[in-house]
Amino acid sequence: MRGFRFNLETLLKHRRNIEEREKAKLGELNGQVLAATRRLEDLRALRDALVRELSATQSATFNAAELGWYYSYLDWLAREMGSAADRITELSRRLEDQKLILLEASKNKKVLDRLRERKWKQYLQLLEQDERKAAEDFVVMQFGPRT
Repeated sequence: MRGFRFNLETLLKHRRNIEEREKAKLGELNGQVLAATRRLEDLRALRDALVRELSATQSATFNAAELGWYYSYLDWLAREMGSAADRITELSRRLEDQKLILLEASKNKKVLDRLRERKWKQYLQLLEQDERKAAEDFVVMQFGPRT
């Protein structure tokens, strides 16, 4: 009997490649979400430090130009924080979509994995039957009726 051969092996490899590619995309998106979250945290920390500095220096003499610079910088930080939060929201949505895509790719691969496993078991059963038949034939030839 010849060796095991799964007719859909090429398709199974293709689906494994798709699953790996989708996993890589998920990892990349996850990294982008983490980077965007860190950026938002950094912007918040910068804003908090600026507010503390502004409140500490308000007791001292301040000219209007410096105060204007502080407030324009605070406005810019608020806009940047808003865009960072929007980016996190968008990336989180894309991350959830990618999880669904990966789940579908995994299901598609798993179907072929199960089919391959079933075919492998059938092959082993046929191999066992052939071995049993060969052993029976040997016994019959060795100890069979002599005429």
